[in-house]
Amino acid sequence: MFQIVNHEIPNDVIRKLQSVGKEFFELPQEEKEVYAEPVIGSDISSEGYGTKHQKELSGKRGWVDHFFHIIWPPSSVNYSVWPTKPPSY
Repeated sequence: MFQIVNHEIPNDVIRKLQSVGKEFFELPQEEKEVYAEPVIGSDISSEGYGTKHQKELSGKRGWVDHFFHIIWPPSSVNYSVWPTKPPSY
């Protein structure tokens, strides 16, 4: 975990990103799985939606949902893996 400061990304852009991400992860499981990444291995290595277990903590196993896609450089962005729901994504 790390924090970047003085990045000059406007706070309203960050809030919009957080809001649309929250909307996506609140969708029903079936809708999120439409964007599922192909199963390649245990690492996040391909674009799309996925889930995985975290290491055991205090006898409990954590569950993590993630959505990975390339956003830089612009020539590498593959919008076909980006969700259409929510529409503001």
